[in-house]
Amino acid sequence: MNQKMPIPTLEDVLWAEFLAGPSVRRLRRNERVIDGFAIHGWITHTSRKGEFAITESGRSIAEKRLPQNWPSWREDLASFAILGLSAEDAGAWNLLRRAQSNQVPRLLACINRRTLNAWERRHSKVDAKPPSQPLGAPQVTVDEVTRLRLPLGSQVRLDGGDALDCDNLTKILGEVSVPERAWKHITGIAAPGARAIISIENKGAYVDFPAVPEAVLVFLPGDNISGLRQVASRMPGRPIIHFGDLDPAGIEIFEGLAAEKLPVRHFVPSYVEEFVLTHAQPCKNAWPARDYSKFHPVVSKLASRGYWLEHEALVLDHRFEAELDGLMRSANEG
Repeated sequence: MNQKMPIPTLEDVLWAEFLAGPSVRRLRRNERVIDGFAIHGWITHTSRKGEFAITESGRSIAEKRLPQNWPSWREDLASFAILGLSAEDAGAWNLLRRAQSNQVPRLLACINRRTLNAWERRHSKVDAKPPSQPLGAPQVTVDEVTRLRLPLGSQVRLDGGDALDCDNLTKILGEVSVPERAWKHITGIAAPGARAIISIENKGAYVDFPAVPEAVLVFLPGDNISGLRQVASRMPGRPIIHFGDLDPAGIEIFEGLAAEKLPVRHFVPSYVEEFVLTHAQPCKNAWPARDYSKFHPVVSKLASRGYWLEHEALVLDHRFEAELDGLMRSANEG
């Protein structure tokens, strides 16, 4: 492919495919052109449904057009076939150009999935695939940051035996933030007196959650549990108490934690029924039809009514700290 040549029109791509033969399938992306060719008698139906072959009048037109409009069509179609791509797909032309270019990547030990996708695929936000051979074997990262609120006297223990005191960080920043790539250097989290890990689904509830001297607080954004998994593995033996929205997604997050074989329990304040009356909202997505009896009774009530309750408002109630005291007592007894 001549890198300076413009991308051929869909009409010319189809002319080339018909000449290459033996047939071309009618698809949504090419139906307008296929139908136009058929109306003029340039192509005709084959015995297979939705497939067309070129006629002599069509061949005459294609053989005149292609040498002028797309002289390298044979070589380009062969290159697309090797890559498993279609020349009808406008987005595939950049992928072909990349494959034929002399661009050489830097070799990295870690690479962000978006960077990898932008280099190798259509754009940065497609689903990731393993890196190709020219990139070596880097660790593909999401590069989320795990936000922690640690009790006084806590330390992050590092490989090599060093330790990072967290009190000054917490005093200045209000929390300790750990980038994903830093976990490989962290061997443990020493939090004196911490008997549990509390995972909190939403940012507002996390930052306004009261300090709990006997627990490590972890912000759990949505269903991304990778950071919580890292914390739990460095604080073995601590139960996880999950506090999240009372909606289908929130229940799914909790059950995802349980499916990971993490020692997790579901926390719902005892006064929640009052908030159903004042704060519950209709669900945009219906609750799955199932048994919710293992949860707090309010979950079944919300599901049967098609409502949900976000958890932020529960944090502001004047009884919340007393609820947490009781929660920690039960964790200590356990």
